[in-house]
Amino acid sequence: MPEANAQKDTAARELALHWQDLALEEYRALRGEIVATMETQDGGLRFGVAALGIVSAAGFNVWDDTAAAALIFLAVVPFVSAVVLTVWMGEVSRMMRAGSHIHRLEQFIQEQNPGLPEPVMRWETRLRDPRSEITRWERQYEWNYHAIVILFWSIGIASIGAGTYRALWGEKPLGNTAAVVVVAGVTLGAMLVVLFLVLRQLATICETEGRLRFLRRRQREVPAVTADGSQEVS
Repeated sequence: MPEANAQKDTAARELALHWQDLALEEYRALRGEIVATMETQDGGLRFGVAALGIVSAAGFNVWDDTAAAALIFLAVVPFVSAVVLTVWMGEVSRMMRAGSHIHRLEQFIQEQNPGLPEPVMRWETRLRDPRSEITRWERQYEWNYHAIVILFWSIGIASIGAGTYRALWGEKPLGNTAAVVVVAGVTLGAMLVVLFLVLRQLATICETEGRLRFLRRRQREVPAVTADGSQEVS
C-alpha cells in the first residue's frame, strides 16, 4: 500500500511538472508571436506609407491627364489606404489575442502555484489590473492605434477630394459628372465602412482608459472587510 501511494505521488509530481513545461512552452511561443506581429505591423505600415507615396506621386505626374489622375486619386489611393488599415488591424487583433491568452495562462499558473514571488508571471495581469501601480501612460492604450487609423483614413479621404476636384473642376474636367459623383460616393462609403469596422474592432480588443478609470472608481467605492469583520471604505 505505501508503495502504491508513493507511485501515485510520483505520477502526480511528474504530471504537474509536465503541464508546467507545456504552459511555459506555450507562454514562450505566444511571446514570440507577439513580437512577430509587432514586427509585421511596423513592416506593413512602412510598406503602406511607401506605396501611398509612390501611387500619389504617380497621380501628380499624370495630373494633366484628367482620366488617369481621377482614377488614381478616386480609386487606387483609397484602396491602398483601406488595405493597409485592414491588414494592420488584423495583426493588432492577433497580438491582442495572444496577450489575452497569456493573461489567462498567468492566472492559471498563479492559482496552481500560490507561492510564486510577486514579479513572476504577472506582466499581462498587472497591465489589465486597474488596481496595480502601473500608470495610465504605461498601460496598453489606444491613442497610438487611433493615430494610425486617422492618418491612413485621412489620406484616403483627401485623395477622394483631390480626385473629385480634378475630375469635375480642374483643367479639362470629365464630361460625365454623374459617373464621377457615383464613383466618389461609393469610394467614400467604402472608406466609412472600413473606418467603422476598424474602430469597432479596436473598441473590442482594447481596454479603454475610460473603462480603467471606471474600474478604479468602483474599486475605491467597494468597502474592504477588516480582520474583525467590520467594513472599511477605502
